[in-house]
Amino acid sequence: MMMYVDENDGRYCPRTHPNRWPSRLQDGFRTVKILLCPTDGPNPATGSSDTNTWPADAAPRSYIYNSWNDFYRTIFDFADWRTVVSSNEFAIRQSNIPQPSETCVFGEKDTTSTHWYLDYERYEDITQLDQSRHSSARKGASGQGGGGSNYTFADGSARFVKFGRTVWPVNMWATTPEWRNAGGPTAP
Repeated sequence: MMMYVDENDGRYCPRTHPNRWPSRLQDGFRTVKILLCPTDGPNPATGSSDTNTWPADAAPRSYIYNSWNDFYRTIFDFADWRTVVSSNEFAIRQSNIPQPSETCVFGEKDTTSTHWYLDYERYEDITQLDQSRHSSARKGASGQGGGGSNYTFADGSARFVKFGRTVWPVNMWATTPEWRNAGGPTAP
């Protein structure tokens, strides 16, 4: 991701459909197998995608990308901001992230999730994110109950974070103070 940002005017991958982040990052890796965590399930879900035009988007993957929704809400002041963001190649800049060492870019998704982007305000930290992929005693489909998962951050680092600690007491998926604070605003 950092190579992509460096080569794209300091911007992260936009939230687009199709040509999603796996396809945009593909120049930086040799094989789509890098999109898989060795401890993920045997058949991690992907989503529907044109396998001929966007093969990396159609590849099985273990990761979900920050959708930066709290940031985009500050830029687009209308109800249909998601459509505008996903259709116009608009992307957050590295300089728009005030706390890069504490802001998640990627996390490990639930094996059954087909989502490419994590929409925090839709509670996808609970429904799509696997916050306990690396645990000696996993509980339930989402792995709730202990352990932790690996995350990459906007400063280029990658690290293991214990269950729940990317969303509480600070929401590390957000860039704005309103959303980073514990609890954040009420979801729409």
